[in-house]
Amino acid sequence: MKSNKLLFINKLGVSCLTILCTIQLSAQDLKPAQPNPANQPIKTTQISVLAQNLAKIGAFSCAERANQISNFLSDGQSEVILQLPKDNPNNRLLMTSLIIKGARDSDILASISLAPNQINGCGGSYRTIFHSPSTCNKASSTLFSKEKFQNIGKSRAQIAVINKSMWIIAMPINAGCLFIKEEIIE
Repeated sequence: MKSNKLLFINKLGVSCLTILCTIQLSAQDLKPAQPNPANQPIKTTQISVLAQNLAKIGAFSCAERANQISNFLSDGQSEVILQLPKDNPNNRLLMTSLIIKGARDSDILASISLAPNQINGCGGSYRTIFHSPSTCNKASSTLFSKEKFQNIGKSRAQIAVINKSMWIIAMPINAGCLFIKEEIIE
């Protein structure tokens, strides 16, 4: 029987679903996350909880890229869920999710994929998903004022293509708008 290893990493350490382990982090890792709903770069030189824990499990080849993405999306101190490869984590595709504290009691989900041994060292992509209680038109004009959203076919969803590797999708839902921002890190 196969068993998937899934880590729930929080600011206090690591809990494993199918294996027993604990990784304690220092007191400096206990700073609360700062909201960053529009995913604007945050100026920081700290090592993120995600990067620290990738290094601790032996996934060194993507720890720097993980730190770059994690610090871009938040202050690096998000709640982390890390999918563990069954062996050789330094040479396997890594998948993780961050739960980032957002504004007005609304968290942001960030899903990150990291691929070692790429031309650029470690390739990566991320997807952030967050909700706005406003309509898509109102929220997109406030959060992404410089971007031009266009309809996606006959659906009610709209897309703003920032460049060939980044786009934002706005999807109307019953109570507001669901935003999905995706980027491939080159």
